[in-house]
Amino acid sequence: MKISLTGSGGFVGQNLLQKLISDGHHVKVLSSSDTGNHKNVTVIKGTLSSDHTILEPFINDADFIINCAGEIIDENKMEATNIHGVQNLLDIINIKKKDIKWIQLGSAGIYKRNYYTEKDYEYVTEDSEIHTDNYYEKTKWYADNILLNASRNKSLRVYILRATAIYGKDMPNDSLRRLIKHIKQRFFFYIGSKDNILSYLHVDDLTDLIVSIISSQPSYSGVYNISNDSKISQTVNEVTDLLEIKKINLVINHKFAKLIAKILPKVLNIPLTDSVIRALTCRSIIDSSKAVRELGYKPKKPIYKYIYELIKLS
Repeated sequence: MKISLTGSGGFVGQNLLQKLISDGHHVKVLSSSDTGNHKNVTVIKGTLSSDHTILEPFINDADFIINCAGEIIDENKMEATNIHGVQNLLDIINIKKKDIKWIQLGSAGIYKRNYYTEKDYEYVTEDSEIHTDNYYEKTKWYADNILLNASRNKSLRVYILRATAIYGKDMPNDSLRRLIKHIKQRFFFYIGSKDNILSYLHVDDLTDLIVSIISSQPSYSGVYNISNDSKISQTVNEVTDLLEIKKINLVINHKFAKLIAKILPKVLNIPLTDSVIRALTCRSIIDSSKAVRELGYKPKKPIYKYIYELIKLS
C-alpha cells in the first residue's frame, strides 16, 4: 500500500511508522525535520500548513492518508494545524477527485463524562454528548466534522479513531509517571471509590488497529471510540506489587479532596488540582464496542498489566 503519514515524529507516529515499514508499505511522511533513512520511506519537507505545491506530491498516489499530526501545546497554532491542515488536504483531494481512505487520530476527550458520583457507570458511545472546554479538543472535534461532511462524497472513506489517553514507555505525557511517584511516596489516595475508571490506551493497541484497517480495509467507516478502560484500583495495586510496598486502601470523599486540594499543593508540593480530582473520580467508560464489532479491534495491553513499562523508567 502507498501511505501518506503525518505526525511521524510524534509518539504515535514513530510507533506506527516502524510497523508500516515492517509490513512493506511505501510511506510518504510530511515532516519539517529529518526522520532518518528508512527503506520505502519518502520524506516530504513541510507541514499541514504548507501550500499545495508541497501537499499535492505528499498525497499523490496514496491509498491511505493517516493523520497523526496535532498541535497540543500552542493554542495559537492549533487551528492552523488541527483544522486548516485537514482542510488543506481535503481541498487537494477534491480538486484531483481522488479515491482515497483517511484514518484520522481523534480524541475521546471531547465527550461529556460523569465525575464525583457513586452511581453506576455511564457508557460513552460515539453518539454521546459532546462537551469540552479544552481548545485542543474543540479543534479535533471540528476536524472530525469536516471529515465526516467530506466523506459524504463516496470517493472518500473516513475512519475517525477517537482515542483516550495514549500510554507507553516513551509517552510524552507525564501523568502516569506522576501517579507512580505519588504511590511510591504514599501520597496517593482514592477519591470516592476504588472502582473509578482510568481511560488509557496502549500505543501498540492503537497502531496495531491502524495497521489492521489498512490490511483489511473494512467496508464500515465513520467515528470509533478507541480505549481499554479499567478500574483505577487494578493499576494502583499492580504498582504497589511491582514496587513491593504495602497496598493503598485509603478512600476519601470528593468534597474533602477538593478542600485539601487548597492546602496540599502549598504545604507538600503535591499538584492535587481539579483536573487531577476529575481524573481520579471518573465514572464513565469509553465504549469501544463499535470498533470491536466493525473494525476487529482487539486491545491486548491493559494499563494495569503494562504499567511496568513506566515503572522501570521512573
